[in-house]
Amino acid sequence: MAIVTYALELTESARSAQAFVKLKSMRTEDQLSIYWSNRPVPPAKISWPNSNPRIEPKEYWDNEGYAVHATAYALLTYTSRNLLDEARPIMTWLQTQRNGRGGFSSTADSITAMQALFAYAKKRSDRIPYNFTIGFDITSMPWEKPMVQVDRTNMADQQVVSIERVYGRVTMTAKGTGQGLLIMRTLVNVEYEWEQIHERTRAFDMDLKFQFMPKYNFSHIEVTACMKWLRTDIAPRSGQATFEMELPTGYRTEDQHNKFLNAYIDGTRNLRDAENFAGRIGFYFDYLDAVPVCIKFNLDRYLPVANMSRYYEVKVYEAYEPYNGYIGMYKMMNLFELSICHVCGSYQCPYCPYYASSIYLQSSVLLVLFTAVLAILLYGHLSSPTT
Repeated sequence: MAIVTYALELTESARSAQAFVKLKSMRTEDQLSIYWSNRPVPPAKISWPNSNPRIEPKEYWDNEGYAVHATAYALLTYTSRNLLDEARPIMTWLQTQRNGRGGFSSTADSITAMQALFAYAKKRSDRIPYNFTIGFDITSMPWEKPMVQVDRTNMADQQVVSIERVYGRVTMTAKGTGQGLLIMRTLVNVEYEWEQIHERTRAFDMDLKFQFMPKYNFSHIEVTACMKWLRTDIAPRSGQATFEMELPTGYRTEDQHNKFLNAYIDGTRNLRDAENFAGRIGFYFDYLDAVPVCIKFNLDRYLPVANMSRYYEVKVYEAYEPYNGYIGMYKMMNLFELSICHVCGSYQCPYCPYYASSIYLQSSVLLVLFTAVLAILLYGHLSSPTT
């Protein structure tokens, strides 16, 4: 409905007013914001550790991309009708849905949302006195006092302040005129699956199988991945789906295998494309349904890495609704147990017993034989009669 209303508004249709009334009746009001969605998107939680409120980390929902996309078209409609004051709660809700990188749920809704926010900001009359500074007081880095300046020359640029010591408290102070958005993003590396942030409702099922080639200490691995759609309660099949797998350190799919992947697309149901990039491999499907789809590919060691991680990330998700998916880990204990002497070639490991022991034994035998012969000759010389 939001797309249709905006299209009628752009074409100045006689039915645009009727469509706009219908659009307004479908909105959802939540505290100080307004948005459009097929299901509620709960607001961010707010706690009060002291006299100042604290906004808790953003939670992700399986209909977030849908809601952002619909609300962005609604904001474009309001802006086109010059209803800027009524559009302010819509703009506020969109800003709260940003992720840690400044975007939104997926590529598609991010583009539409940025277009809507730009159109809204362009018509605001308070853009002229844009001039303010933001100061940062970081308890873990008291010797540094970062400051960000925002004015008309850089108001659309993203400015980043990095905090290397992640503990303590960060206090931000803004002075001047204008509006700005502050986003704090933190990253934590986890080792176990239970430490991951999982989807609220599992939308896909996935099964991974590995066949390790024992020759050359698992330098070659054959991977079989099968997946299927589980949310048949909302749709018989998914939208465009993506399968991503983090590769073990030091492994990759060879270039000649990429040609095989492209040829493999024609023989796999719904498979549209495959991509091999640094540290990961991805497969893209038109859709997945309740019938499992399986793909096979090979991994080859190209760097001698030992004592590597035990767990690696794997996920399958809808392209336009990334939080409607499955996120998990797979374990590689066989590779974790390998030492550097197991993974390097003989010419690279002169001190490893696997490659140096035969040379060492041969030298020892020759030394023993030489010593024995020398002893016999000396004994014969000393024991011979003198004339």
